[in-house]
Amino acid sequence: MLTKCRSCTSKKVILHKLIKNIPLNIWPQKKIFNKNFKTVKIYICKLCGQIQLQKITKKNLTQIYTGNTYNFNNHQQNVNRIQILSKRYDFINKNLLDIGGGTNPFLNYISNANKWVSDYKINNDLKNNKIKFIKGDFINQKINQKFDYIFLFHTLEHLENTYLYLEKVKKLLNDEGRLIIEVPNSEYDLKNTPYYIFFHMHITVFYKETLINLLQINGFRKEAILNENDVLFLSFKKNYDKTNISKQKLYLKSVKIVNKFSKNIKKINDYFVSRNLKNIGIFGAGGSSNLLISNSNYLSKNLHFILDNDINKENLYLFDNKVSIVKPSNKAFETLQILIILNENHKTFIPQKYRKKIIYIKDIINE
Repeated sequence: MLTKCRSCTSKKVILHKLIKNIPLNIWPQKKIFNKNFKTVKIYICKLCGQIQLQKITKKNLTQIYTGNTYNFNNHQQNVNRIQILSKRYDFINKNLLDIGGGTNPFLNYISNANKWVSDYKINNDLKNNKIKFIKGDFINQKINQKFDYIFLFHTLEHLENTYLYLEKVKKLLNDEGRLIIEVPNSEYDLKNTPYYIFFHMHITVFYKETLINLLQINGFRKEAILNENDVLFLSFKKNYDKTNISKQKLYLKSVKIVNKFSKNIKKINDYFVSRNLKNIGIFGAGGSSNLLISNSNYLSKNLHFILDNDINKENLYLFDNKVSIVKPSNKAFETLQILIILNENHKTFIPQKYRKKIIYIKDIINE
């Protein structure tokens, strides 16, 4: 249950929707633990419009991060970030803090700067690059340093006490410093991967207006929108003006987003039901596939297996050990009546003679 908004701290949070049987751990597993599924409760704040999920207990966290957990160090993503940021900002001899960046090598791409990382776990590749570490819960750490730039890359959506984090960030940031934030964009996901919007790890769900509103409420003002496509990538500065947090229009928009999510999921399910398709496969064994299965009653009953080129995922399972992950082969392709792809680029991994079996999930959503 959620009794207080993470954005504005009001108690005007309304339970808007329940999504049953969503797995706590969405990644491929050898062993799935008991009671791995849990209902997602979607709340919307009537005062500020923020969409958010229920609190996660310590027991839930153990279930989420037990077994195989995949952290991808995306080289191209970091290159893109640096290219965008370097056009606007100079990091030379500046103090930089990356909160939650212990498994993200972003600071490895910046030289001639004073660099700190705050996280529970620090990858070895960061330890060899003149980076200082603040290990443990950021909220509880005593930090005497001030910073010119603080980064929150795909961290904000995981935080329970959002306002406390932002309050501490504001204190640590120099007067002319910048807070750089990147989070998933729910409006993009709504059109492309709606099944990936709501799951237990992302407990606050943002679109552009609610992200900006959250920061305004907590003492920041938007400086620049660096990207607003698949992710929201924005920079903020301190703001000492009082902000009116009454945002009825945001509440109404958030309601529409959650309702649209439900319609898109129904559209996906109805597509397969109406065609009575059997022996269905999915290409790509990741969190997106698991959540697609979980959100579709039909797919959860009629999915044959999942294909993946990653040898590390062979002989693992998704969806509570019910769906096996197999290596792509002619035999596997022959078995299937239809093959779902979640990314258009995946088509290139499918032999030409089997491409007539492909259905791109985005085409169903936008049909």
